[in-house]
Amino acid sequence: MFNNFLLKDINIDVPYEVRKYKASSTIFFEGDKMVYVGIIEKGNIIIKTSNIDGYEFEILTIKEGNIFGDMLAIANKDALPGNIISSTDSTIVLFKNTDFIKLIMNNKEFLSRYLKYTAELNIEKTYKIKLLGQASIREKIFFFMKEEIKKTGSNRVILNMTKEELATAMSTNRPSLSRELMRMKADGIIDYDKKSITYLK
Repeated sequence: MFNNFLLKDINIDVPYEVRKYKASSTIFFEGDKMVYVGIIEKGNIIIKTSNIDGYEFEILTIKEGNIFGDMLAIANKDALPGNIISSTDSTIVLFKNTDFIKLIMNNKEFLSRYLKYTAELNIEKTYKIKLLGQASIREKIFFFMKEEIKKTGSNRVILNMTKEELATAMSTNRPSLSRELMRMKADGIIDYDKKSITYLK
């Protein structure tokens, strides 16, 4: 029934429901009591919050095949740290927290897949912490490019996201990111277009 890595070809013997959401719709609100664990069968969601000045920033992007709410369920916490928004049309499999815990405890195949998933997610979170730890937008761009160049061996970094999404990932806004990219281009450090950034030095 499911194509999701966590659920594919597994006999799920706990209750669940499947919900569909339109792009830009809010699934759950910050501060809501979270009684579900969600696994994204189709689409992407983002978790956003805002600072004291009202500036909105992304905590986490959760892509198709991934999961959210599981840490709250395991830690027996229920207050959401941000708004959960469907950034695309999405289909989400929802388990009540107690049923998700039963699934982990009673299904060895699901547990094995879940442990692998959480290990990979922790690596991704470490990257995010390092990215946000950079002191300036320019240093964040350098860090982002260095990590991407390391993966591909090419100085031309293909963007699999919009500039708006890249700015959000760097905890800044698109105008600030665009200004810094223009400065770096004027300094002869990079060249860029809508789909890529090329490191020149």
